[in-house]
Amino acid sequence: MALKESNYLSGLPIEDFYAYAMTKRMLLVGLQSLAKEFGLKYAYFVPSTLYGPNYHVDGRPMHFIYDLIRKIIRGRELCEEVILWGDGNQRRELVYIDDFVDWLLMLTPRIENDVINLGEGTEHSIREFAQIICEVIGFPFERISL
Repeated sequence: MALKESNYLSGLPIEDFYAYAMTKRMLLVGLQSLAKEFGLKYAYFVPSTLYGPNYHVDGRPMHFIYDLIRKIIRGRELCEEVILWGDGNQRRELVYIDDFVDWLLMLTPRIENDVINLGEGTEHSIREFAQIICEVIGFPFERISL
């Protein structure tokens, strides 16, 4: 099923993210209910993977890109095996946290009772991200297990 706003509540989420995805869906359903019953106006933003300075939860950077960087650095520094998730062909889009906040501030007054995906519009495979990280930190990509 295509990842677009009209399909946000359709189908079952990926099993690994089921609880997280269903929680996000229930937030939207709650907003829709409040809009219907009390006239609440809302803008529901669905960001791509966010990254940037100070984007942490409980002191730990979140999302795959931080974990991927950590895995590859540990592979280089501690000679640990680096294993990508799945076959490495899963695609992700990254959005810099400051850009996301700027978009929120710009779009919030213009959006009423709608779901908006916020992203750059360019996805890359986890394998591609791994290759870039390997080049930057000097770790041979060939040592990564796929």
